[in-house]
Amino acid sequence: DLDDEKAQHAIINSCDLFIRMMREDKYKGQLYGDISAITAFKRIGALQKVIQSSDIHDRLIYGSDYPVPAINGVVWYGRLVSNGLITEEQAVTLREIFKYNPVLADFVSKRIMRYTDDNGKVHKFSDVIFQQFPLIDGGVDLSVRDKKDQ
Repeated sequence: DLDDEKAQHAIINSCDLFIRMMREDKYKGQLYGDISAITAFKRIGALQKVIQSSDIHDRLIYGSDYPVPAINGVVWYGRLVSNGLITEEQAVTLREIFKYNPVLADFVSKRIMRYTDDNGKVHKFSDVIFQQFPLIDGGVDLSVRDKKDQ
């Protein structure tokens, strides 16, 4: 983090830096993120921070990061359960879905996740994350017209 005027720099978690930058006005409309790998077993701490940061969700995009979700060892449903993000019953269902469609299991897991903070507030990924086509569209006119209108 060398973007400040300090002579000494503390080591700061990259997720914390990402959230800080997402909250800075100068990056609005320029900085976006995706949640594709956020459920990887080594990223539970980042997942908990990002899911609570609903003020940045409008600039997050759902991504599958395929083929990563198809690698059985990357997402540990048991760890999601032990961290209170999904229930054991949901983990069983996700494992069953995974057998047939790992990308669907990834999508479903991110839609059903809930995180309860220390104050008892329940957080989830905002619906907008999964509906970001206008964000990535780039202004292409994809409207459907009747042949008679052409």
